[in-house]
Amino acid sequence: RRDLVDTAQSILHSRAEYGNGKSHWWSLPPREIDVIKTHPYWRQVVEQVYYTYRQIEKDQDSLGRGRFLDVGYEALCSDTPSSLEQIDAFLAERGVEPRTYRDVPGEFQASQGQKVSDDDSQRIAAVAAEFKIS
Repeated sequence: RRDLVDTAQSILHSRAEYGNGKSHWWSLPPREIDVIKTHPYWRQVVEQVYYTYRQIEKDQDSLGRGRFLDVGYEALCSDTPSSLEQIDAFLAERGVEPRTYRDVPGEFQASQGQKVSDDDSQRIAAVAAEFKIS
């Protein structure tokens, strides 16, 4: 789990930096992609995150919350080994033997705050406010 605005800004930044521009899709497409793609790019990135989280919630309700493990982005970044231990334990309880392929650092720098233009940042925040999510 990660803050919706930070995630939307990261997606938009990636679209512009690594993709084919702000209007070209980047990353996981939720089921609502066909409708989302008809909206302006700043709305698309917020809806992409919102509908992805909404689908996870629906799946948790139908499949059972015990089949899911929520990992907070900030916790993963600030104490990576503990988060990975939590993931390993979750998998082991379900008969999956996790394998570590290389050492991981103790922490990662969390990517937070504004990553896009002032205009895009304000647009993203406004759309996120429509969903009553920050």
